[in-house]
Amino acid sequence: MDGVALRAALAGSRFSDVRAVDSIDSTNQALLAWAIAGRDDAGTTVADGAVLIARSQTAGRGRLGRTWIAPPDSALLMTVLVDTTAMPIERWPMLSFAMGMAVVECAASLGVDASLKWPNDVVVADAAAPFGYRKLSGILAESQLGEGRRFVVVGIGINLVRPASLDPALGPDAVPTWLDDHASLPSLEAFTAEVLTAFERFAATLSSSPSRFVDRYRTVCSTIGRVVEADLGGRRVVGTAADVDASGHLIIEVASAAGTERLVLSAGDVVHLRPAV
Repeated sequence: MDGVALRAALAGSRFSDVRAVDSIDSTNQALLAWAIAGRDDAGTTVADGAVLIARSQTAGRGRLGRTWIAPPDSALLMTVLVDTTAMPIERWPMLSFAMGMAVVECAASLGVDASLKWPNDVVVADAAAPFGYRKLSGILAESQLGEGRRFVVVGIGINLVRPASLDPALGPDAVPTWLDDHASLPSLEAFTAEVLTAFERFAATLSSSPSRFVDRYRTVCSTIGRVVEADLGGRRVVGTAADVDASGHLIIEVASAAGTERLVLSAGDVVHLRPAV
C-alpha cells in the first residue's frame, strides 16, 4: 500500500488521515486503543476519520469472537474511526452496514454481483458452494464511550487475491472467495479510495436520513425473502427472513401449529438455506 498515493486520492475526504503499516496484531484493536488515548504510538493525534491499514494481522478478529485469517497481501485489512458523539446510539451498529454497502457498490463497479448476508457479510452467489454463496468480506464494528467523546471503529477484511494456501476456518458457513476470482483488480490505492469514498457517502446518509439508508440497505441484502436458520442464543429456528426494521434488526417469520411467530434478531448467526426442490 502506497500511503502517500492513497492520501492524495482521498484529499478533501473525511477519511484522508491514513496510516499504513506492514504488520499489526489487529487494526481494530490498535485504532480503538489510539482513539481512547487520542494519539497513536508515535504521538500523532487520532481523531474522526483516521484510517489504519495493514498488510497482515497477527491477531485479526471477526464477529462473535472469531479469528480472521488472511495471509499477507491477500486482503485489504482496514479499520476506520468514526466520531459518533452526535449520532443516536441505536444507529451505531448500522455503520457496519454502510461499510458493507460500500464494498457491494465497489464490487459492482468491477462487474462483480455481490450482496449482503445480514447483517454485513459481503457474499457472492455460487451454486456449487455448500450454502449457495461464498464470503468476499467480513466487517466488525466496535464502540467506545470516552470522556466527552463517543466513537466507533469499523474494521473490514476484503479478500482480494487468492493465496497459495489458507486455513478455511472462517466461520460456520463462510466458504471464501477472492475478488480476483471474479474481476481484474485495479490498483490497491484506487480500490481502497473507492471503498472509503462510498463508505463516507453511506455514513452521511445514515446520519441525515436513516429511513432512506435502510431502504437502500434492503436493495442489497440478499437475506430478505430467504429461508434462513438463525441462532437465537442457543435456540435455533428456521423461518423466512421477512424484512429489516428501522434499526437494522432482522425480522424472521417462523411458522408453527399456533400460527406465524415474528422474531426480531438484533445480532447473531444467520445461514441461508437452499429452497426445497
